[in-house]
Amino acid sequence: MVKIALLVIMSTIRTKQDAIRIFGGTMKAVGDALGISRQAVYQWPEELPQDTSDRLVGAAIRLKLLPPGLPDSRRRRNGAASPQAPEPERESA
Repeated sequence: MVKIALLVIMSTIRTKQDAIRIFGGTMKAVGDALGISRQAVYQWPEELPQDTSDRLVGAAIRLKLLPPGLPDSRRRRNGAASPQAPEPERESA
């Protein structure tokens, strides 16, 4: 299921306009997500190179911009929570 989720995202971030749409509608929002300036985003070609697309996919996962219905990216394949994921609180008896 996670592989399918990544394929869905990767196929949606191929152009600069796709990135702008996914990250909030502005070049500044895209730049903020990647830690770069809006001017750097402005200089991108319309068709994004693979490495830029990969960075955008990673940022989309980190910011939880996954399409609805896809699994939480913080979960491991076996279903165990990753170290970054908060542990659920348990009531003591």
